Amino acid sequence: MALVELMEIPDGTANNRALTDNILVLFVCILNQIPIILCGKPGSSKTLAVQILITSLKGKQSNKEFFQNFPELIHVSYQGSQNCTSESVNQVFARADQYIAGKNEIKLLPVIVFDEIGLAELSPYNPLKVLHNELEIEHCRYGFVGLSNWRLDAGKMSRAIYLSCPDPDFEI
Repeated sequence: MALVELMEIPDGTANNRALTDNILVLFVCILNQIPIILCGKPGSSKTLAVQILITSLKGKQSNKEFFQNFPELIHVSYQGSQNCTSESVNQVFARADQYIAGKNEIKLLPVIVFDEIGLAELSPYNPLKVLHNELEIEHCRYGFVGLSNWRLDAGKMSRAIYLSCPDPDFEI
């Protein structure tokens, strides 16, 4: 809870249990480069939690001294759809690799945010096969967050922490 209170939460945002849980799990997984898939209904604070975390963790430029000890998170986004391909997913990982290759004395951690990963699973081009190798814990060099409104197949989810987001409540 204290960690969430340090975050830059937009005015008017309800600080409910769903948001708090999402932020805490994302914080641990992203900083330890453990892939995570957040699954929940629209409005369960999945995207908001990612945005809050990326806004708050800016390395040495973070507003809170506590967060200055962590790397700057760089948002590398991808919008899943029924038309996406393996090539387009590979390009996202290549963009994240460019941040790693180009970093200097600034600590950067690219975070791939794959929004609507569930829609990509429906693509006839099988774009998620790329994830099998990229998300192996031994090889993962960046944060990876998959956001979906429904569960993926077991083969995809076995390569990541899976967090089922509860419906938001009105109190923590």
